[in-house]
Amino acid sequence: MAGRNPPSRLDPAIPLTAAGAIFGALVGTTLLDVSNSEPFMRVVDHATQALWIPVFLLFALLAAWPDSNWLRFSAWVFAGAVALVTAGVVFFTTFGFTRDRDYVRLRLADPTPTALAHMCDAPISSKQFTGIVRTQSLGSDFVVLDLHTQLGRCKTLDIPRSAVLALQELHHPPRVAH
Repeated sequence: MAGRNPPSRLDPAIPLTAAGAIFGALVGTTLLDVSNSEPFMRVVDHATQALWIPVFLLFALLAAWPDSNWLRFSAWVFAGAVALVTAGVVFFTTFGFTRDRDYVRLRLADPTPTALAHMCDAPISSKQFTGIVRTQSLGSDFVVLDLHTQLGRCKTLDIPRSAVLALQELHHPPRVAH
């Protein structure tokens, strides 16, 4: 066994740098974008990001005391757990149910209701439309509205944002007359 080198330990600055890079990527690329998430997912997203802070601290302590076996074990176990939680959150944010949607009533400017009547092949007697708006679409050129009741051939409308005169959040699903 003479001549064998003892196993070398990983420089503790490397995992600290890696943890910083992962956190920076999550925040910088808005992978955990919370602005358009359901309120519960906003809490989960913020908590996931906050969990990376103890990872930094543990690896910083490990860099200061590289010979501490319990610290090394704790840092790696906690980092692994946080990585799994982060992967789970990223996985679930790809599904539509995590995105914020609100029940609303939109009042539209002329001639938009007439154009929608022609497009949907249905008579329209009102300038107001009720349904579920994808809140992310409120910042884009077209507001996406999933209608509460189908309008002719249309169930979802992409309405020019400039045609929306008013928006009322309803806080509950609209009632359907039977």
